[in-house]
Amino acid sequence: MSSLLDRNERLGVVTEEPPALPQTDQLISAITDDAGTLINQHVTLFQAEMREGLDRAKWCMLGVMIGVGCLTMGVLFVMMAVVRGLLERYPGLSEWASWLIVGSSLLILGGATVGIGMYYIVRVTLIPTRTLKTLAESWSWLTTRQK
Repeated sequence: MSSLLDRNERLGVVTEEPPALPQTDQLISAITDDAGTLINQHVTLFQAEMREGLDRAKWCMLGVMIGVGCLTMGVLFVMMAVVRGLLERYPGLSEWASWLIVGSSLLILGGATVGIGMYYIVRVTLIPTRTLKTLAESWSWLTTRQK
């Protein structure tokens, strides 16, 4: 072996030492750092998605509450006016029948409005789909990487 080294030195061939392999503790440290960074990124994405969903839900509910308040006041005044109008238009109609007609109409309208509101509010999702998707991708990558 020493004759080969001597010959290489005479011919001017420079031999380099192979690069040192990282130590096990360095590898473990790098892996844990990467895992910590990945977890922090997932937590940040989860928080952002939850904030976004809650903000949308908050604005939806605020609009619904303001609308309900205005509709309630408007319906009360319209209801009283319609009852009075029915009594004047049809003098033989009893007052309770006028209230029954108006109340039934309002029940139908209110039921339809609640149904439409529920249709839209159910579509607000608070499940962090992007976070779950990236977590699944990361998990898949980690498990296939270890094999």
